Amino acid sequence: YSTVEWQKSWPTIMENTIAACESASAKLLFLDNIYMYGPPPLSRPFNKDHPQDPSSEKGKVRKQIAHALLQASKEGRVQALIARAADFWGPDANNSILYIQFLENMLKGKAPMSLFPIHVEHTFANTIDIAQGLCLLAEADDTWGRVWHLPVQKPMTISSFGDLFNSALGSSRRVKEAPSWLKSMLGMFIPAIRELKEMNYQFTSPYVMDWTAFAERFPDFRTTSREEVAKAMIASFR
Repeated sequence: YSTVEWQKSWPTIMENTIAACESASAKLLFLDNIYMYGPPPLSRPFNKDHPQDPSSEKGKVRKQIAHALLQASKEGRVQALIARAADFWGPDANNSILYIQFLENMLKGKAPMSLFPIHVEHTFANTIDIAQGLCLLAEADDTWGRVWHLPVQKPMTISSFGDLFNSALGSSRRVKEAPSWLKSMLGMFIPAIRELKEMNYQFTSPYVMDWTAFAERFPDFRTTSREEVAKAMIASFR
């Protein structure tokens, strides 16, 4: 299925998952994204209390399924929590926009290509910190029935990520922003790229996620350094 076709099934999948957890008396930890916030441009930074009036179809579906889960939790049907993450990067993140035509190109000795504006600050979450954050939330007793923003690093421009990867690779390739015609052509062959158009608002203005509540609950947590994540991501794809 393409993402568009698949997302039509998400409300049913969520209800079935809730029912299964209810039947098995199992807890449900839902790793979510941040598409439901809107309208754009979002507050800077934005937290879990930001208005939810999404401009995208993906965002509308995400809002619907998150509401269904929180309602089931409120009704006592299932013990659940929602953990929201920003755009991924890190080891094995092959769907990351920092891999597709970006690090992917650099590992082939080519210039990194960005599908979005390269000089706008954007929040990213690395897969290492996401995994550790999920474990902490799951093991605690007072985290359930709530929405959490998982740890992220300070926002960076896509151009700055190019500098970071160049440093790790010992190269000096300049980041190029993909022209519209190339995005359209790539979209013909790669569904994930074809469906990025409605999410473009996340990259045309600063997109900064706030994770203060998590940091206050787990004050000893430290995000992995950007340099370490970049090296781990490179190693995983090599």
